[in-house]
This record gives sequence, C-alpha cells and structure tokens, in this order.
Amino acid sequence: MKIVNQSGFPFQIAIRSLVEKHGGNWDVLFSEHSWVNHDNKQSGFIDLVLRDHGKTKTLVIECKRTLDSSWIFLCPDSKQKERRICKSWLAVYNNTSQSYFGWANLALSPTSPQSEFCVVANQDKTSRPMLERTASTLVSATEGLAWELNNHIDLPPTDTKMYFNVIVTNARLQLCEFSPDDVSIHDGKIPEDSKMTEVPVVRFHKQFAVRPAPGLTYKVEDAKDISSEKENTVLVVNAEKFSDFLHDFEVDGSSLNNYVDATTQAWVNNQ
Repeated sequence: MKIVNQSGFPFQIAIRSLVEKHGGNWDVLFSEHSWVNHDNKQSGFIDLVLRDHGKTKTLVIECKRTLDSSWIFLCPDSKQKERRICKSWLAVYNNTSQSYFGWANLALSPTSPQSEFCVVANQDKTSRPMLERTASTLVSATEGLAWELNNHIDLPPTDTKMYFNVIVTNARLQLCEFSPDDVSIHDGKIPEDSKMTEVPVVRFHKQFAVRPAPGLTYKVEDAKDISSEKENTVLVVNAEKFSDFLHDFEVDGSSLNNYVDATTQAWVNNQ
C-alpha cells in the first residue's frame, strides 16, 4: 500500500471520477492518451482529456499529486491579480478550409492571478524546476493532441476547436504579493509581513517553448514578438476547487474576433 500511495495514479483516478460525477458540462474524452509532437519529437501520455458537451472546448490535463503542501506564486505587480487572457490552442475551420491553427490569446472565466514565478519548498536548485518541466511537457502535449485530431477527425464545414493547458494538483496554491521596491538588494529577501493569499486557480505564464512556433518569421519589427511566441499559459487548479472551475469555465466569444471571420463567429455564438 505504501508503494501504491507513492504513485500519483490514485490521484489521477480520483480526478477522473470527480469529473464523471460532478463535471457538469464536461465529459472525459480520453484517459492515459498517448501523444507525440512531431515538431520537437517529444511524446508521452496525457493523464486526462476533457471535452465540453458543445464539442468546442478541450482541457488537456496533467494530474499532479505532490507531497509539497504549497506552491507559492509570486505577484510583484498588482495588475496581475485578476487576469482574463489565457494563451490557448485554437483551430478554426470555415467552408471546409482551415483559416487558423495555432496558439491564440483568448479571454476566459474564471479570472485568476497570473505569475511567471513559482516557489516550492526543498526545490532542487541544480535542475529545472518541477513545475516548469511539467508545464512545458503539457504545452507540447496539447500541440500534439491538436494536430492528431486535426489530421484524423472529420470536421463539419464550419467549426471552432479550443484547447487549454491545465494542471490539477492537491497542493495549496498561494499568492505572495509584494512590491519590487520592497525587495532588499542586500539579501534578496522580501518583507516578512508580505501578503499571502490562498487562491483556487493561477495562470502560470512564461516561456515554456525553447523556440518560436514553426513558421514564425524572424524578420520582426520588435524582438518582443519572438518572446511572446515562446510564451504560453498553463492553468494551475487546486483539486478541491476543480469542480467549481469546470462549472465556471467560459470563453468570451468576443476574444475570438481576431482569429475567425463573421460566418464562423456566428456559428460559435450559437453553440
């Protein structure tokens, strides 16, 4: 039993059961789904893939059971406390042709803090942090799944598919708020009385890709364009709040305007 409980599989099975019983508008599409990303040659297994009843939104989920009691996300900018934008994979089909297929910035609920730094107790400083490794692999898996379904599933003439990166964990998610001006240059520490708040969801946003997406021209006006192409968003959700997250999950249709034409937008609005 000790060996079994050292594994993360029971936690993964429990999350699947939670979705089946309390998932509301969501169904389990795949479990332990094998994937390959032909661009970067990575492969593996996706823990869970959920799809909404309208068959437009897909959650690509990594279940992360951890013995660390808290994951602490740093928030040195108050503007990052309530964010709606989430970088997601978007596939748009119109009149049997593919008009968009790639990462897109979409607005969705629930809102959450956004952070690019996560602190975990006893983290090995000699290797790449655990959450960054997990998030990078998940982003690659989402790309691989999107390509697989695009290549092998017959789609209606007009359709929109959205894929979101999600990590579900038993760790407590805490937000550490402070001002950069309060950080000591002498020892690199923040004040002891800095605000710590437990939150249900965090948008973990940073450069998870080692290079821009295929097809991006390097002849850009601003170097920031290359940086933004390498950035992505992983929604990190506390397991005890996951059912609420599924019930509150909603994409703002207006955020699709930059990626779809009027015909496709009308179809999306009717779903």
